[in-house]
This record gives sequence, structure tokens and C-alpha cells, in this order.
Amino acid sequence: MTSVDATSGDLKITWSPPDSEGDDITNYKTEIFSPLSSTWIEQTITCDGSLVSVTNCLVPMATLESPPYSYIQAQKIKVRVSALNVFGYSDVSSGPTLDANLRVKPLQMTVPFRNGETTQA
Repeated sequence: MTSVDATSGDLKITWSPPDSEGDDITNYKTEIFSPLSSTWIEQTITCDGSLVSVTNCLVPMATLESPPYSYIQAQKIKVRVSALNVFGYSDVSSGPTLDANLRVKPLQMTVPFRNGETTQA
């Protein structure tokens, strides 16, 4: 599941551990779809899958609006997660892969101007 973190404004990716079939999960792979290259790219900078007790990560919106992702404002962000045990990676997470929209800070303000509705102080 993806959402926008209320505190940081970053993309929050959360998942539930799958049934490991009796063999411990040793890693998670978090991938984000790149609309720029139409490929899935593993997010290793902010989503350290080696910490298997952690089932969430935050990805800064600035990361998502820059290459290699290059999402634009209000575009749906696609994410998928898979788990690794001694037999290999699981199938990727099922269900909807897009929940959160890219959010960015407002553009720079234009220079204020004087018109007929302003007064001189």
C-alpha cells in the first residue's frame, strides 16, 4: 500500500510480510515504476530490504520527480514489493500498485504588482 506521509510529505510504502512457507524471509525488494523508461527500478537508497523486521519505507517526493523516475505532479505512483528466502524471490505484491499521487511544492511566486485595487501606504 502507498500513501503520502502526513509528517514528511514523502511517499510511504507499507506491506505485510507474506507466508514464508517455513523458511525465514531474508530480504525485501521494493520497486518503483519509472514512467520515463517504462521499467521497474529497485529502490535501495531509502528502502533497505535487508531489515526484514521493517515493513515500510519512505521515498522523498523529490526523488520521484527526478530521473530515473521523473513523475509529474498528480501522476499515480506505481510500487511493488517482493520477499526473498532461501528459495528465491516471491511473486511481486498483488492488487493495486498505484495509490499515491506525486505531490510537489508550489511554484515560485510572481513579483507583486500594483493595480487599481491597491493603495499606497
